[in-house]
Amino acid sequence: MTFPIAGVAFGFWNYDRLHVFRLTEFVPLYDEENGALCAGIRFWRISADKPLRATLYETDGYTDYLQPENEDMRVLAPKRAYIRLVVSSAADGARIYDGENYPSFPIVPLKNNEKGLSELVGKRNTIDALDLSRSNMVNNVDEGNLIYWVLSNCEGMDDLDDVRFVERLKTLHVAHANGDDGAKAEAHTLEAPFTGTEATIDMLTRALYQDFQCFDASAVTAGNQTATAIRASYIPLDLKTDRFEVQVTRFILGILSLAGLDDEPSYTRSRIVNVSEEIQSVLLCAPYFDEDYITQKLLTILGDADRYDDITRARDAEAASRFEDGADEGIENAG
Repeated sequence: MTFPIAGVAFGFWNYDRLHVFRLTEFVPLYDEENGALCAGIRFWRISADKPLRATLYETDGYTDYLQPENEDMRVLAPKRAYIRLVVSSAADGARIYDGENYPSFPIVPLKNNEKGLSELVGKRNTIDALDLSRSNMVNNVDEGNLIYWVLSNCEGMDDLDDVRFVERLKTLHVAHANGDDGAKAEAHTLEAPFTGTEATIDMLTRALYQDFQCFDASAVTAGNQTATAIRASYIPLDLKTDRFEVQVTRFILGILSLAGLDDEPSYTRSRIVNVSEEIQSVLLCAPYFDEDYITQKLLTILGDADRYDDITRARDAEAASRFEDGADEGIENAG
């Protein structure tokens, strides 16, 4: 979904599947009293010579429209319910006999933030400055590859002679000159201002990491960073993710309500960790937690959380086998 750039996207729950509408193809219509999304228009056109298609979504159904080129828009299909009930028979085949709607509007917005603003708002100047600096560096390096010649005592040469001189150098790589203050040729090169541009690019890159609240992996790759230092590097990203999860949770709960499901989302964040230090911290807490919790934490750190069920089943099977072997040995001793 493109909501981080557009600021918002829309999920349409169509009975048993989810369709995603981008902001560039969907016009939301909000209620004037409570500000809730209560209707919307999706529109599209395959090419300039094809008719414009549009669908008006309302709480009590949807209507399809068609506008051929140079004609007025007309109703292609009258308003229909979102859920259509179909009956089938050998004689009549499939037949729609009734329809019903959802308890609420079946399109749920997913916002990038509370105001639904694009991720680029307030950051365009830094992005443009970084793009300009990189372009300037490439241009400077390209121009810095130039080698130019200073010809002394050659006032009799015109522009055409100069071109011939350069072409001859490219071919033979030899320049003839007279000594004793006569004609002579000296080669000069240009050095691109690389250092200052590189410093500007580094500064702008760090600024973008701060503006977007991103995790800078270069900050934790130098040396053996402690778990505390790594966690501190993740704080800006965690704060941003906390706010974003609020919007995602609202969206998921809205879709689950339309689907008739009673559930809540949960999230797992991936991050770089000091594995040995994290494992040591978990093992130190082992006396205070049960074995299942410690196993799950260790598997999460090692990146094998999806194998928790298999490992616990194998562990339980091994424990049951040891118990049976011990019971059999006890029976034999008693006999």
